[in-house]
Amino acid sequence: MDVSITASATANPGPVRYWWRRGEETLVGAGGTLRLGSATKSMAGNYSISAYSQRGAINTSFFLNIQYGPDNVMAPDRVTVSEGDAVEEVDGLVTWSSVLEVFDVSPQDYQPYHCSATNPLGSGSTVLTLRPPSRPFPPTNLTVISVSNVSVVLGWSPNLAGSRPLGYTVKYYPTGTTTFEYEEVSDGSSTGVEVGGLTPEVEYSLTAQAKNNQGRSDYVTPPVTVTTLGGGEGVEGKEERHVTSFLLLVIIMSVFGLLVLNVAAILCFLRHRKRRNSSRGELRSSYKAAESVL
Repeated sequence: MDVSITASATANPGPVRYWWRRGEETLVGAGGTLRLGSATKSMAGNYSISAYSQRGAINTSFFLNIQYGPDNVMAPDRVTVSEGDAVEEVDGLVTWSSVLEVFDVSPQDYQPYHCSATNPLGSGSTVLTLRPPSRPFPPTNLTVISVSNVSVVLGWSPNLAGSRPLGYTVKYYPTGTTTFEYEEVSDGSSTGVEVGGLTPEVEYSLTAQAKNNQGRSDYVTPPVTVTTLGGGEGVEGKEERHVTSFLLLVIIMSVFGLLVLNVAAILCFLRHRKRRNSSRGELRSSYKAAESVL
């Protein structure tokens, strides 16, 4: 269907000319007729027209309403709920909406649901599926944050692509062995844990899995590997020891410098005293020689 809008006005003297606008946009019309072409939703809006002649101008406005059938019927393609819960899906982004409520969800309710919308101008439809909760996905970005001689801090990012995790399990073992040990994390929002009780200077492999009431995810593969530090120092202790050694070196050099200055001062004092005593001896000899002459 083509959209044509016709306006008419009379003036004396004529002729009457017309100026069409939609909002701030100026439209081109043929005299008193505006032809917009095939009707589309984008044509809807406020329009105005000005009719003018030598004696003045008048203006009027109107709203163009385009009617159309249901379009873009939207619903989530998957809804996950636990048995016994109530389901209510409302899409507030559309002009017209419908609510489907499923009370006390049972296994028989986990199935596809067909949603259709109709009006005198047409219809539209979509399908959504109600699914039971599933086990979570493995965490991502498994990383060693820090390491000491007896512990490792392991970090990760929760993977929310599946069901929400309620906790994590970290599996660790000396690389190349099957002596597995586990560290449980009860907080599903946690992003890391410290694994302690390790042996110094040993390479460990560490991995993690997520868990909830529906089960456990696979472990992250491949595991991360890290070698614990040797002796009784961690990364921070090593840095502190380096700083302490530097300070000790500065103190020793300072003491040595002061000792050298003291020795130099003593030598200067002794030399000065020797010269003074030598001058006094020469003076006494001169006095004695003078007395002998007299």
